Amino acid sequence: MKDDEIKERLTLRFVSIPDGMGPEDDRNDLARLCLAMLSTMYSEFEKLLENNNTECGDRITCVVADVSMAWALEVAHKFGINAAVICTASAALLALKLHAPKLIQDGLIDSDDWWLCNSIYELEPGAFSLYPKILPIGPLMKSHESLSTQSLGQFWEEDKSCLKWLDQQPPCSVIYVAFGSFTEFNTSQFQELALGLELTQRPFLWVVRENDKR
Repeated sequence: MKDDEIKERLTLRFVSIPDGMGPEDDRNDLARLCLAMLSTMYSEFEKLLENNNTECGDRITCVVADVSMAWALEVAHKFGINAAVICTASAALLALKLHAPKLIQDGLIDSDDWWLCNSIYELEPGAFSLYPKILPIGPLMKSHESLSTQSLGQFWEEDKSCLKWLDQQPPCSVIYVAFGSFTEFNTSQFQELALGLELTQRPFLWVVRENDKR
């Protein structure tokens, strides 16, 4: 396939900006990583928008930022670009974040911005009624067929080794435990949680990060 044909088929162009940490720094130190990102990525993203809209033919007309990067909306507003924040967790979690404290009242986001959420109204009507500006756009997956062939939403290889075991368990009998990619446990906390799960005398599936395995 020729280069021109490849370019015509591309719908996404990936670019990166520095996070403020060097190759020698430990990115598992979340406190340092967050501080570095806040002190570096704001200005770097500003440069990215400015360079793109002055040097490239295709101007950026909308910015969609993860809820943890809500500061990107302020950068977008400087250039008169429409913006939205997306939360890939539940609408209930997003509603709690907006409620305590309310980000709009604190001036962290503009009242004209919309918040997108990986959910559906029928699943969490209470949360959507509490904050009508949360728009449900989920579930964020290409199709049900794609789930059997590839992992969506992240770049790690999907571990399907548990599926055979899950299929052998009675319906609604398995406890699912996952704390996301940011939570860290010390050895004592990890062992206490493991003991608590064991004491339930129920089958459980616990998603553990590579560096948390003990």
